[in-house]
Amino acid sequence: MGKKIYLEKCAACHGETGEGMMGIYPALSGGIGSLATTTPLRTVGSFWPYPESVLDYVRRAMPLNAPQSLNTDDLYSVVSYLFYMNHIIPQEFSLNEKTIHSIKMPNKDGFINEKEENINKNTPRDELRSRLGICLHP
Repeated sequence: MGKKIYLEKCAACHGETGEGMMGIYPALSGGIGSLATTTPLRTVGSFWPYPESVLDYVRRAMPLNAPQSLNTDDLYSVVSYLFYMNHIIPQEFSLNEKTIHSIKMPNKDGFINEKEENINKNTPRDELRSRLGICLHP
């Protein structure tokens, strides 16, 4: 069901396989392991640290031409398909409000909380970003 919804509501902008379109609409799949390289690809699979964040973003902002138009079943179906495209869950996984918390995103540990004691407060944010290839939380 998620693939059908994706092809109807998402593929026009993000491509049939989530590859992105025309340099305007971002890729949604691929890029795992690329964030620390010189050519990072920020996708659902490579960048987002929490599955709930993906669900919330899609719920609030997508599809671009009709945000907040997906009903709950369609929302979970299309997000499930995004996770499947990124090899995060198997095809038969049933995504819902209970199972979403069990998903481990590939970049789960890629964000740094600056309040953690192991961060050198004297290291500039840009230097940390370039060294680690990750996003820093405020």
